[in-house]
Amino acid sequence: MQLETITSSIASRLTKASQDPAATLSEYKAITVLFPYAVRRGQEGDLQLLDAFLCAVKYFPSTSQWTRRYIRPVLPKLLAEGSSVVLKRAAILALPYLELAWLDSDEICGFTEHWISAADASEDIEGVCEAVVDVLLQMAFFHSVRTHITPRAWTWLNKRPSLPPRCRGRLLCSIGSNVLPAIRARNDIKLLTSYLVTMWSEWDCAGEWAFEGMCQTLLEEFRRDDDEVREYRIDLLARLNSVLGELGKGLGYLRVWHPDMQSEELEVIRKRYRELKRILVQGTVPDAGVRMS
Repeated sequence: MQLETITSSIASRLTKASQDPAATLSEYKAITVLFPYAVRRGQEGDLQLLDAFLCAVKYFPSTSQWTRRYIRPVLPKLLAEGSSVVLKRAAILALPYLELAWLDSDEICGFTEHWISAADASEDIEGVCEAVVDVLLQMAFFHSVRTHITPRAWTWLNKRPSLPPRCRGRLLCSIGSNVLPAIRARNDIKLLTSYLVTMWSEWDCAGEWAFEGMCQTLLEEFRRDDDEVREYRIDLLARLNSVLGELGKGLGYLRVWHPDMQSEELEVIRKRYRELKRILVQGTVPDAGVRMS
């Protein structure tokens, strides 16, 4: 009884701290050390501590030695065959907030299979979709990991979840230039459309190299005038209009999640999304004046 009281108290404190990112960050070392214990309690059927941990983990530094020591060794075990659906879900939801580069070549293949199998078997597909696609984008960013993404894993992009304002996978792919060519190389225009729809967001804007790749992709992949491409152009245009509408809410709205954003940066983001829309609608070469950092 005393143990249950202590566990409940810790869970309550974690949940309260997760509502204050600064407080969570200041205590993340202590919270991280509790993760193996939270998993053991979860295996015994008590999920309150594990649920509270998942509320807090999104604010942890992903490259911390504490996450490397206490969380990473546990996650592959949670995803393995024989683990409960509940614990697999916990691992899926925690993965976006950890650095994936720790996986070596011997681990990544098995990890990918277990991870996507756990996601496919989830009883809450909608609830885990954001986390799965975030991790998928992170894996796509790292060349050494990307080659191990299975065709079944790639199809999760087609679910097109609305990713959260702070999304490590989207951010990484927006600053790199090698992910979009890899998507195009799969010769799947539905997947390509889903990638662009997922990537375009008021919360992150493609860096110069990624932006140029997107411009080129719109020109080369979406100019055919057949029913299939026309349908995907409609999807892309709807997404661009949505993003531009959100950007129209102004700097105050965006600073809720990006407090350091300046008006000059917002103007660059607007110009780039307007340019993508112009290319999609007019099918002409991009305006070089928009290619600024």
